[in-house]
Amino acid sequence: MPSEKPFEFAPHALRLSSRQWLVVAGVMAVLLWGVPAMWGWFEPLDATGQYRLPYDFSNDYWFCARWDRTAAATHSTLVLGDSVVWGEYVDMDNTLPAHLNRLAGGGGAEFANLGMNGLHPAAMLGMVRHHGGSVRHKHVLLVLNTLWMSSPRHDLREVPKEGEGEEASFNHPSLVPQFAPRVPAYGAPFDTRAGIVVERAVPFMGWVGHLKAKSDYYAALAAANPPAHPEPARPVSDEPRIDDPLPTPFRAFLQPVPAPENRAHSGPATWEARGIPVSNVAWPTADESFQWYCFREVVKLLRARDNSVLVLVTPFNPYLLTPESRRQHEAMVKDMESWLTASGVPFVHGTPVPTEEYADASHPLAPGYARVATQLLGDATFKAWVDKAHTPQ
Repeated sequence: MPSEKPFEFAPHALRLSSRQWLVVAGVMAVLLWGVPAMWGWFEPLDATGQYRLPYDFSNDYWFCARWDRTAAATHSTLVLGDSVVWGEYVDMDNTLPAHLNRLAGGGGAEFANLGMNGLHPAAMLGMVRHHGGSVRHKHVLLVLNTLWMSSPRHDLREVPKEGEGEEASFNHPSLVPQFAPRVPAYGAPFDTRAGIVVERAVPFMGWVGHLKAKSDYYAALAAANPPAHPEPARPVSDEPRIDDPLPTPFRAFLQPVPAPENRAHSGPATWEARGIPVSNVAWPTADESFQWYCFREVVKLLRARDNSVLVLVTPFNPYLLTPESRRQHEAMVKDMESWLTASGVPFVHGTPVPTEEYADASHPLAPGYARVATQLLGDATFKAWVDKAHTPQ
């Protein structure tokens, strides 16, 4: 009788040759990097006119990066900022970029709206650093909204209270620096931070998040608009079966990203009509502000990528500040502008619009945006800067 082959313990049942491992590595590379890069060929994006990000996709950074690439390829000047740029209280035709296009005669082909809701400077730094690599060799109008310095919480200097989640304190926590520099207001555990770092490095993860954002959007849309004649309920059967509550999970797979709604996201009313009280905001000094530190890093990063940057210090609503708070704000802004001057960064200090043209502390209404755009186009510094964007190099 032939002797049996002695048992050999192996940690795995499948063994691959070196060539087969190379094939596996190639397939994984295509999946993790190639598919997200090529997905734009399959998913239509109509970004014509005064386009802005759809509100429901403000946290879909894979799609935000795609809009950045599209805008950089089709517009001479990019307007980057938070909801003041996006236009919280106005429709798409009355945002700051839209008014600049109209007054400058660009017809929507010059100034692109790269505004994102809640994009405070610390989040803007992450957006530009990790998702905005396509913004190179461009003219960038960078909008500074001092609202983000108006309280320790907004300025990310306030440590979250015990039991308060990392997303409870501020917008876009996955865009802020995860490990260095330390963000006092950010209390996420190590595994959350490490997961975010991995997701930034692997495009496949962001692409999957994008597909989920689309699926969630269309599922919510279907729930809000049920069919007039729903399908009859299936008869109850005693036979065993799998009851799948989501029988078509890939229905939104090839659906386009919905066009942004051409309406104000919030009702356009004045700050006084909203009942916002006059406040004695205790502004920090420029050196104390973490958001100002992040904003400076955004400026440096954009310039390192050979962008021509001009900073617009938006006209914060002075009518809801006490006289002492107004003086503190002016002193803080003066120090910020001193740094811009010393760094050779051109800037325009926006003039406050009439009180009836403010919706809140920092957002103008439609007439206010038109006024700010007119002020910009009449400013010598801005005019000289924007003329260079249209001069053939």
